[in-house]
Amino acid sequence: MTCAKADLHHRYAGSHAGAGYCLVVTSDAGRRSRTASVRKQEAPRKRARDGTRSEEAETGAQDPPHGVTVASINIPFHPRYERLALAYVAVLTCLNCWPCIIDDSRNEGRLTELVKLIKRCHLSLHDMSYVKTDLSGGKRLPRFNMALELGMAVAITTLEREDGLERPHRYAVFESVPYQIHKTLSDLGGIDVRIHDGTPSGVIRAVLSAFPHRVRSVSPSTVERLLKQLNQRYRQLRAMGHQSIFDARCFDIVRAYAIEANDEAGGRVVAGRA
Repeated sequence: MTCAKADLHHRYAGSHAGAGYCLVVTSDAGRRSRTASVRKQEAPRKRARDGTRSEEAETGAQDPPHGVTVASINIPFHPRYERLALAYVAVLTCLNCWPCIIDDSRNEGRLTELVKLIKRCHLSLHDMSYVKTDLSGGKRLPRFNMALELGMAVAITTLEREDGLERPHRYAVFESVPYQIHKTLSDLGGIDVRIHDGTPSGVIRAVLSAFPHRVRSVSPSTVERLLKQLNQRYRQLRAMGHQSIFDARCFDIVRAYAIEANDEAGGRVVAGRA
């Protein structure tokens, strides 16, 4: 990890001020342990001449500080979902989590990367609201990626609980229309599905209700203020030629900005239980 990537680690390393952390995931006899390799980092916060955070500073958040709750966002990579993705990042940051998405640029295959991502994360959020068909080869075909990825999370959660993990994976399911999922994925009967109405405000409300034990002093208005800042910064990134938030590099910049803005507003990403 380079010095440029250490800036946010330096600022969000809990009580170990000035130390950067790299998350390491291992498995032993069905148990997952997370250890931290520590090294000194010196990377001053940088700002552009116009007062905004420089891109070099913002890309410094590739690995979460040790002990922080990592939460993956499983959402359709579709332009209509960009606003919702930003809302998921904002609310998870305010809930003291480290949001992440799959990096499609890796070469191990998407399924392998998905399994690794889910196992690495304490939480996974699955947005199942995209139930439309897409035009492919002259035919309109349904897409099953979201259901498959949710099934992987359910399987990993079940196996980790059976193995007696102290902190097994947890997942939450979200939809835009009440009771729709009972028709599209009836096997989920008995699981609480949070409804977000297809709006950023709905996402904030739904995520806060899914993790009430993490809410504490976080209010919807607090998240809305952060989301407003994220939307503004995201428009700037797109104008600068960055790809969408579903690109891993752009997502890293957005997450880094969210963490820093939340810290400046009085929040902080620190270690805590899921």
